[in-house]
Amino acid sequence: MLGGGAGHIADMIARYKSNMSMLSKKRYFNKTSGKYENRRGRIEINENKVNLTDLKIKLQQGRRREQFRDVIILLVSIFLAYILFSWIFF
Repeated sequence: MLGGGAGHIADMIARYKSNMSMLSKKRYFNKTSGKYENRRGRIEINENKVNLTDLKIKLQQGRRREQFRDVIILLVSIFLAYILFSWIFF
């Protein structure tokens, strides 16, 4: 029964390669320049506590907008799927 763990070893090697490739990817927060980049744009901050709370508030508002947009898209697509289903089968 040699090689019983070959699948586990291959999985370990694949995970290691994946983790190493993620280390070389772009970071979203650069501590040296004090800038935060997201999908929509760049927010510049200074490294003091007041501005970090402002950044937190801005990020929360951005997430709320994105979540609201995603919910609207989901509801519209469910509605269209329902109309299409009822048109085809009834």
